[in-house]
Amino acid sequence: MTIRTALLPLALLTLGTPGLLQAQQAPIQITADLSEAPRKVYHAEVDIPVQPGPVSLTTPKWIPGNHRPTGPVDDITGVVFTANGKVLPWRRDDEDLYEFHVTVPDGVTTLHAHLDCIVTARVTDKLAVLEWEKLLLYPAKTPVKDIAIQPSVKVPAGWGIGTALTPTDGYDPQNPKGGLTHYAATTVEQLEDSPSSPASTSTSSPSHPRSHPSTTST
Repeated sequence: MTIRTALLPLALLTLGTPGLLQAQQAPIQITADLSEAPRKVYHAEVDIPVQPGPVSLTTPKWIPGNHRPTGPVDDITGVVFTANGKVLPWRRDDEDLYEFHVTVPDGVTTLHAHLDCIVTARVTDKLAVLEWEKLLLYPAKTPVKDIAIQPSVKVPAGWGIGTALTPTDGYDPQNPKGGLTHYAATTVEQLEDSPSSPASTSTSSPSHPRSHPSTTST
């Protein structure tokens, strides 16, 4: 039996204010939810350390290996920002449509963002190729090498995951059960270049232009 895996490179947003820079001493927490991958929809839950005041976030604009702005901003939908359970208004930048602006209320230290990504290629009911830049939000105008982030991946029951990321909760690739797997903290720069490959237990993982995901057989 071959364990199916799918590639997960994600997309992030940047926060370009002094309050964000101070708050960024703690890593962003991001969960890539592929539970609806067979429907060609990915979800992300992103918790971003912040301080009160205006915050600017961005999705990836320049993708490794591309020589022009090819970030998946056109495929991102369902964006909702919340703080302490309350939905916050936001707006796109007037000139750079990759950027989002939101004002963080007093007393808030974590900004939560939900987003969906419509996927039109490299996904079936058996496997999914998720590039992290498709789901990332992080502080704008901040070098991605300086932005700490801790990723998690949620996959359908029975799916395995192949990735260069380091699991922190005892994930066993020989016994994939699906569900949520947590990984060690890294940087946005490294995460964008570290695809994961979730797939059902009978499908080999596809190759990815920036990685060589593992395939497990039993």
